[in-house]
Amino acid sequence: MNFSETGIRHPTPVGIFPLGETPERIQDMAGNVREWCQDWFADYPAGKVSNPPGTSEATRRVFRGGGWNRVAWFCRAAVRVGIEPEYQYVDLGFRVAAVPPGKSSKPSK
Repeated sequence: MNFSETGIRHPTPVGIFPLGETPERIQDMAGNVREWCQDWFADYPAGKVSNPPGTSEATRRVFRGGGWNRVAWFCRAAVRVGIEPEYQYVDLGFRVAAVPPGKSSKPSK
């Protein structure tokens, strides 16, 4: 994973760090860039919920994980922060993802 301790000091192409590849062959799920999410930032609601999108009245969007200039601790999906959508920074990006044909985008129960 590309984080500050690697000393690379810039984002790297996918595949440079194959350790941690998922069974679906997805790589670089941690480090490299912090990633914008579709969700609006709000406290999680009480009770069991699946993929809460936040509220459209919120003013901040969610980003997760750590980037190439962050320490390893931040390079986790559990790191969830809310910032204004206009915010820009060198280690903040996004991941393009699509649902494969024939698969559901709804979470399984």
